[in-house]
Amino acid sequence: MSALPTSLIRALPSHHDAKNFCDVATAAKLLGITERAVQLQCRGNKLMYLSVPNPNGGKPIFLIDRRSNTQLAPGASAKKVQDEAFARIGSEQRTKAFAFKQLSDDAAQYIADARQNDSKTPEKTILETYLNYRRVSDKSVPSLRSFYRKSRALRESHGSLVALADRRKVAGLGGSCAVFTDEAWRWFWTVWADSKLSAHTVYDMLLAEIKDNDRPWQVPSEDTVLRRLKQVPEADRVEQRQGKDAREDGYDPYMIRQYGQDFAADDQWQSDHHQLDITAIDDLPGGDGQPARLWLTTWLDVRSRFVVAWRLSRGPNSIVVMASFCDAVLAHGIPRGIYIDNGKDYRSKRFAGGRAPKDPLDDPGPAQTHVRSICEQLGVVPRFALPYGARSKLIEPWHGHWICNEFSKAFPSYTGNNPQNKPEGLNDLLHDLDAKSAKTAAAALAKVGRWSEILPLLEKLIMAYNMSPHQGHGMEGNSPQNIYTLQSIHDKRTACASTLHLLLQECHKLKVGRNGVLVGGYTYGGDLPELMRLQGDYVLVRLDSIRADVVYIYDLQDCYLCDAFNFGLCDANATQDELKAAKIVINRAIKMRKALAPIEKLADAPGPQRIIELQLLVAQNKAKQLPSPVAPPRNILPIEYAAPAAALPRPQLRLTSAEDHEPSSITSVDLDQAAASHPQSNSHRRKEPPATPPARDQGSDPWSVFDT
Repeated sequence: MSALPTSLIRALPSHHDAKNFCDVATAAKLLGITERAVQLQCRGNKLMYLSVPNPNGGKPIFLIDRRSNTQLAPGASAKKVQDEAFARIGSEQRTKAFAFKQLSDDAAQYIADARQNDSKTPEKTILETYLNYRRVSDKSVPSLRSFYRKSRALRESHGSLVALADRRKVAGLGGSCAVFTDEAWRWFWTVWADSKLSAHTVYDMLLAEIKDNDRPWQVPSEDTVLRRLKQVPEADRVEQRQGKDAREDGYDPYMIRQYGQDFAADDQWQSDHHQLDITAIDDLPGGDGQPARLWLTTWLDVRSRFVVAWRLSRGPNSIVVMASFCDAVLAHGIPRGIYIDNGKDYRSKRFAGGRAPKDPLDDPGPAQTHVRSICEQLGVVPRFALPYGARSKLIEPWHGHWICNEFSKAFPSYTGNNPQNKPEGLNDLLHDLDAKSAKTAAAALAKVGRWSEILPLLEKLIMAYNMSPHQGHGMEGNSPQNIYTLQSIHDKRTACASTLHLLLQECHKLKVGRNGVLVGGYTYGGDLPELMRLQGDYVLVRLDSIRADVVYIYDLQDCYLCDAFNFGLCDANATQDELKAAKIVINRAIKMRKALAPIEKLADAPGPQRIIELQLLVAQNKAKQLPSPVAPPRNILPIEYAAPAAALPRPQLRLTSAEDHEPSSITSVDLDQAAASHPQSNSHRRKEPPATPPARDQGSDPWSVFDT
């Protein structure tokens, strides 16, 4: 091919070799495509190029790097390249290309003949007439617009028939391949789904995999692969890239709860914890004065979306749950039911009764049976959300919208609800709190703020929410406060502060022992007559949250019995006087127990003879209650005797005396020869004892120590 013009060679940078570049027209001839197609491939990064200034002025000129395509290599022949490309388009494409070339030549000859007879008729009209005439017998004849497009492509490619091929079905011609091997597609899908790489990167990796391992895979262009990737349902793509939870949250169908007129306020409350996305100085009671993020525990009425109670804490636990619930009960009465989380703080034994045993046949026994929960004693029915189903509660989006978006984001110390949303200047702001400069630390403290200052602002926000119009299901634009006031249940049950204080006390079911009840390693009430009568039975013991020296005793019907104080407690290093004082207390308790009225015994108690007679009567009465024995039927089978064999001689026993035996003439040598001839009889020979007895193992024989 011809070299670059001198004007373009001068425009090249000095470190580039002009032999490695060609202009757009030369590239179009070599590739058998139009100059427009070459420019599009350059913009699509399919061909490497340099943009140099136009010596004649105007738009910059593209110089194609011959090294970006083997068909553009220096010394490549346009005819050879076009022949190879023409061979790749397939027989069907070649037949269509030849047919259009013949149609184009016939149309040109028809237009030339028509011009000779009528020079005034426009060429477009003559061509359209000719194409319509040919289309009557051949439906494959293109329309006038397609004819012009293909003719222009054929003209710009300098007569190359490759320009007439459908590039969407040919690989290596700047278009895409219709064939996408299944193995190649599965490889692309697996790598793309299991990683966070972009589709462009995975496509390049696929091409490298095919070339490196010499795989016989056919792959279309990148645009075709991306289109096929988009044809996969979006839900499947999200699940493969982001996980199952992302699909469930955004694409799977969900259940919609109905909150209509049949559902009144106080029928059900919901509660959950939420960590505030604010960092502030913890100056609340019990705080350490350091930056901290507190937790918000909220109770929400389901029908009206009214916030009935809320509390801040340094960490969610069952105490916070019970305290916030009692706040709501004290202010708005007792609800009929609650819908709470599955966490151990909400499902604690003291609050909701704990978890049911996995095996219903397991009987925990009376000693392990827990006391009645707060919900049970107040008549509240607890319902638990599905495990890992936080989206089923109304309070979750309330925390996300009103607390996170409307409240937390208004503070300079906003931390973000996830690491991706963390503000960049937060670390610098917290670092300035410990700055040596008093001015810098004071400025940072003013931005961060204190929780004692944020707490009233949170209260005002919740009040504003309760009075704001709500567009939720069943709200019809009314405010939560109006709905809660108008549709609250009429027979509302209430509880006084003393009752709630009693329910909040920690309660255990314990057995009364010799020294009373044992709580935390200490005994209580060993000197009380009320517990002496219940020794061996179970009682309910409630602990005082302030005083550790007293507990409150109730019976199993939750009726108050007495207050029990520490009993029998004595220091290990007690003096003699202290021991005497403790002994006096013990003796007083013993006397008190003896003073209890014993049960009187009968004067004429039955003796041993009468007791035996009563036992015999009991046995006879039990025997009469047993059913009469019935003998099972017997199947008697005849016994066949075999014919007796020949009579065998019966062995005779004969007594002999010493005179019947004569002295034997057999010597020891004869015995040894007989034993050698019959080795199987050696085992029956009596072994001679050794000359000296072997040493005894005293440890192996337990009786050896008693031998004499």
